[in-house]
Order: sequence, then C-alpha cells, then structure tokens
Amino acid sequence: MSRSSSRETDTLHANMPSALSYSAQTYSFNNAIIATGSRPIEIPGFKFGGRVLDSTGGLALKEVPKKFVVIGGGVIGSELGAAYANLGAEASR
Repeated sequence: MSRSSSRETDTLHANMPSALSYSAQTYSFNNAIIATGSRPIEIPGFKFGGRVLDSTGGLALKEVPKKFVVIGGGVIGSELGAAYANLGAEASR
C-alpha cells in the first residue's frame, strides 16, 4: 500500500512500495484527480465465476452480451452498463 501526503496545494509526496522497500516520489500539478480505487465485493448468493462477473470480468468479455444486469450503483458499474448498452446490449441497471 502506498502512502502520500501534501502540505501544499499543488504538490503530492508519495511513498510507493517497491520489491523490498518504499521509494519516495514527488508530483507537482495544477489540477489533480484523486481516484483511490476500489475492490468488488461478492454479494451472498452471487459468487464470481460463470455468469457472475466483477468489473474486470465485464471488461474482458470477448462478445457483447445480448442481455445483462449490473448490480451496484457505483461509477464503474454505471459506466459498464452504459458502454454495453451503447454497443447494443439490453442492460438493466
């Protein structure tokens, strides 16, 4: 896990993990988007695998599905639903 801090409004100091230690890096910017990321959670009764996919599995599909359901109101689920709907899938969100 990386650690970061900032005392200025245009600089970020980050300690990024490497193989055996952390390496310090400093980033300067005019504008920043901080996207911390997230992990999908399995809903009881819907284990990942087969027809139940997490977002990574949804992005790895080789074909556009004819129909599908997106469960979850997060940004990634909304984007996947909209993308596949724009490609012709019947999407329920």
